[in-house]
Amino acid sequence: MTRNGNKATEETKSTKPQLAFVPRLMDLEASGHYLSLSAWSVRELVWAGKLPVVKVPRPDGAGEMRRVLIKREDLDAFIDGLEIDREVS
Repeated sequence: MTRNGNKATEETKSTKPQLAFVPRLMDLEASGHYLSLSAWSVRELVWAGKLPVVKVPRPDGAGEMRRVLIKREDLDAFIDGLEIDREVS
């Protein structure tokens, strides 16, 4: 119950549905969530050449779609290549 006596409602931060599986291709936001980084940090990793992107052809054959998609396997490889700091401050 809320203060004014109405039934409490469950609120969610995101309007996106929760998936029961991890997709093979992720957009910048999902990739950031997967890596515990912001979408902008993931974009910077892409710009720096640290993460490859998937090129999806347009249906009309005129080039590629602009959406940035990253393979889950590439995100895992990126994580595996990070240095581990074994010293705890």
